[in-house]
Amino acid sequence: MFVACLDQFPIFEFYGPNLPQARDRYNRELKNNLAFSNLVDTQIRKHGSQTKAPIDYVTTIVKRFSDYLSNLRSIKEKSDHEDPDLDAAIRGIEEMNSRMNEAAKLTQDQRTLQYLFRSIYPDENLNSLNLLSKSRRSIYKTPLTFVKPNGRVHTIDLILLDNFLMMLIKTASDQDIEDNEGVVADNASPGQRKYLYKVYKKPMHLDSISVLFDLLPTSRSVTNDLIRQLTATSIGPPSTAIVHRLNSTGHAPDNKSFYVQDHGQTGDDSLWHFRADAEIFRDQWKKQIEKQASERRQQHPLKLRYLLDPLRSDYWLTEGNKFVGVVVIKNRLLVATRHFIFLGSEGSAYAKSELIMNMCINVKENITQIDAIERDNMLLILADSDLYSYNLSAVMGRLLPDANKRVSQMKPVSFFRTGVCDDKLLICAVGDARLQWQVKLLDPASVRQPQNRGFWSSGQPKMTSHKDIFIPTRVTGIDFLKRRVVIGTCRGFETVHMQRIGPDGNPPLLNSTDANLKSVLNREDLNPLSLFRVNEEAFLICFQDQGLHITTLGKFHTGLPIFNWRKLHPTRFSFIAPYVVAFGANVIDVYHHATGDLVQSIVAENASVLNIGTDGRVIFIRESGTPETAVSGNENVPVYVHMQGSAMWSLG
Repeated sequence: MFVACLDQFPIFEFYGPNLPQARDRYNRELKNNLAFSNLVDTQIRKHGSQTKAPIDYVTTIVKRFSDYLSNLRSIKEKSDHEDPDLDAAIRGIEEMNSRMNEAAKLTQDQRTLQYLFRSIYPDENLNSLNLLSKSRRSIYKTPLTFVKPNGRVHTIDLILLDNFLMMLIKTASDQDIEDNEGVVADNASPGQRKYLYKVYKKPMHLDSISVLFDLLPTSRSVTNDLIRQLTATSIGPPSTAIVHRLNSTGHAPDNKSFYVQDHGQTGDDSLWHFRADAEIFRDQWKKQIEKQASERRQQHPLKLRYLLDPLRSDYWLTEGNKFVGVVVIKNRLLVATRHFIFLGSEGSAYAKSELIMNMCINVKENITQIDAIERDNMLLILADSDLYSYNLSAVMGRLLPDANKRVSQMKPVSFFRTGVCDDKLLICAVGDARLQWQVKLLDPASVRQPQNRGFWSSGQPKMTSHKDIFIPTRVTGIDFLKRRVVIGTCRGFETVHMQRIGPDGNPPLLNSTDANLKSVLNREDLNPLSLFRVNEEAFLICFQDQGLHITTLGKFHTGLPIFNWRKLHPTRFSFIAPYVVAFGANVIDVYHHATGDLVQSIVAENASVLNIGTDGRVIFIRESGTPETAVSGNENVPVYVHMQGSAMWSLG
């Protein structure tokens, strides 16, 4: 019974007889397991009416297993002959002891975290830690002195969790604790609670921090030198730059101090200065943080791999250009700069290779977005607010002059998306028509031509308009459902049905009668960006400042988490089941949509998304300035690539 229920170890560890859950499980086993029931009856009859039920002995289970192991080892030492059954029993109990010790540690962690959760003042910092998650672990904790930039100090408790580093500051005395639930303030009204702790400063995620001793940056801001030290959790090549030491005119290095740098944040809160009581405690903190960070890297769902060397800046074609778009055609990269389209070498999409500077076409306007529809042999280029279509096979084959021939499909266009809706592959072009926004759904199949032919040789090359939609407010995002197009505006998500008209053709995405959604429904400053179907019963809707799940009926889903995106205000989202990827200004965060856990954070300063494939597994990203990035993927593995100024990387 114990072995079968080891996943419910907290029930059996100490207080089994006193817990209703333990007795319920025992009674179910007694009812359903005939052999166990007969064993209990036999033992009780054998030892008389004073014999307790087996559940009453559960409190000694850990000690009993330890005694079993000691006794069997003693028997083995005193035996004159080998007994395979005895050896098997010893091995089995050793394995069980190991599992029990691990379960006991996890149970103690959960109790510690439950106590902390009840004792900490509830705010957004506490919510982001997700302390009650079954996967949460408490790794290390000691009191330390926190040194503020102005030299003032605070006594804090520094706690290392499995994913975050957080500081707690006491707000009350231990003697005032009432039932481990918090304390009542001396000057508070009756019944008002004052909590024992408060989360001090925004917690730092382990994927984006480094620990320094006597090494300091020249300023408290995030520096590229420090960022590039985090080669396992950041975008960019290993740095050869030297981090500046304190010179002789500054204060002497303190062997009790250490610094924690958060490369995902900016400003004064990105650098924490601590002072321990002794050098050994300082060293232990560095060891614990780096060990846990290393273990996390082994469990990351997305991993960085090197794909391409940096582009040379002496190419005249790249002068004054930067990467603005990337698409994958079969296994090759088709890369866009501001005025040129280049073709990568064979296999350049998924393996390390040389980027061949094969210029396919020259575009005089400024390119801002590209995409390709292989089925319809079409390359789409958005340049100076004009959406052009090119013959894809002619571009890939560099077949001049056909490769440079194009057709203007719509103007003005701010951005476009491709997706499947109403059983059709559609291009959704969004444009600002001054007094209103126009959303035009174009059907690329209307101009489909065989790939072995040149430019459209006959017929009308302009695509057929499948549907025209006019929106009075700014459009921030487009998503596709089975029969509806979802349009994000400052008023929230609006939907347009592909077949129905009238009120039935524009059903609201959110149920206006759901009280749990009032905080969203009553806002006029929403910035909705993405919507994803996470399973058959729920959608994840992503705003710039929050994310939440709704049912297919538009009601708030109470069984799934809410996200605040660590207040980083991402500008783009992607969904690679079961993870939602949020792209912020300095970091790329990967959350598990069902648990709310931040499972990975990648330092990527000023990252912006170049393209997201229709299957959700092809993502392209760029860092503004010198580094240029692209994220792509094959059928099963999401891939992250890095271009121009640094290199190309894969993430998968």
